[in-house]
Amino acid sequence: MDYTPNQEKAINDEVQGNILVSASAGSGKTRVLVDRIINLVENRGVDVNQLLVVTFTHAAAKEMKERLTKSLRERYSKETDRTKKQRLLQQLQKIPVADITTMDAYCQKLVTRYYYLLGIDPNFRILADRTEMALLRDQVWSDVREELYTNDDDGAFADLTENFSNDRSDDGLTEIIYKMNDFANVNDDPIKWLRSAADFYEVDPTIGLAGSDFYQTYVLPEIINTLTNMRMNVDLAIKYSQLADIVKDEEAFSELSSSLQHLIDIGKQATFDEYRKAIGEFKLPNLPTLRKADEEQKRYHKLSGNIKTKFKKAVNQY
Repeated sequence: MDYTPNQEKAINDEVQGNILVSASAGSGKTRVLVDRIINLVENRGVDVNQLLVVTFTHAAAKEMKERLTKSLRERYSKETDRTKKQRLLQQLQKIPVADITTMDAYCQKLVTRYYYLLGIDPNFRILADRTEMALLRDQVWSDVREELYTNDDDGAFADLTENFSNDRSDDGLTEIIYKMNDFANVNDDPIKWLRSAADFYEVDPTIGLAGSDFYQTYVLPEIINTLTNMRMNVDLAIKYSQLADIVKDEEAFSELSSSLQHLIDIGKQATFDEYRKAIGEFKLPNLPTLRKADEEQKRYHKLSGNIKTKFKKAVNQY
């Protein structure tokens, strides 16, 4: 195989540090890595079982071993020097026990070998079945939640549950917990990440939540934006009412638009508790029933009703 100058460097260079080989699929990365391994074996006295070659998949690891075996066999069959031939044969015999494997498999090997240093049961097994993982996760969360409810003397856990759930179930909080668990486990140190996750929400008691950067930068703009979009939809319903000359619909939606604007206006002045109470006490007006309406009025009345339905879902979400 003819190599480019960069590929030649990746195969033969002795460097102090790391080498990054970045190229598209099918460009010869695996071939370059195999030839670098062979160069280390033939010219630098490195044994195959002294190397660690990790891949993402079992298929890639299998392919790497097969290519390395094939290349060493070709060199063995062509080599005439008895000493070199013997060394190549030794390397072929060492390939089955060489660490050419997936990252997961290599980590499992280390844990199996050094379990006593890690303080774990030597008879551990890898939890790979997703159904079993989900069942264990549900059981652990159920036990933790039960303990938190039992010892919730100050009502803090009840308040937390209420914030993320509804009066029928606490699935909302459960979903948040599971998402945090998933995200934590993709970090190098899941426990450290979880312990630091709340730092973002720390509030200076002298200024309160409403005065914090977190509330002013993230929470309040989201609320204002949602209310503004709601009001725009309500204004559209007012237009429908005017086009169909449905006075009672227009009056109901005009009142609703004014109420939304009031919530938008007080957002930056109210404390968090005041604003939460104002939004919580917000009521949707009932649309009047049309009597003796023509087809056009019925159509516009239905469009207005659809807007109200979407609006109600958004209010319930908050």
